[in-house]
Amino acid sequence: IPPAGLGQILLQEPPGLAIGKVKLDTGEIVLGVIGEAIACQDQTEITQFGGWRAYIDSLQAISGVKDPVS
Repeated sequence: IPPAGLGQILLQEPPGLAIGKVKLDTGEIVLGVIGEAIACQDQTEITQFGGWRAYIDSLQAISGVKDPVS
């Protein structure tokens, strides 16, 4: 993402989310969206789905709704 694009993303992030370093299973460290502990408290844990897109797909499969988040 070019620097200007990163700025746009950051401006749209809700409070409690930020860009930070994330360590992948491969050991590689990349930039990703991270959540402050207080912002994540009592929220759904989606690690088991392997990522946000797979989690959204699982909701769509259960509900039959095309986009359950919006």
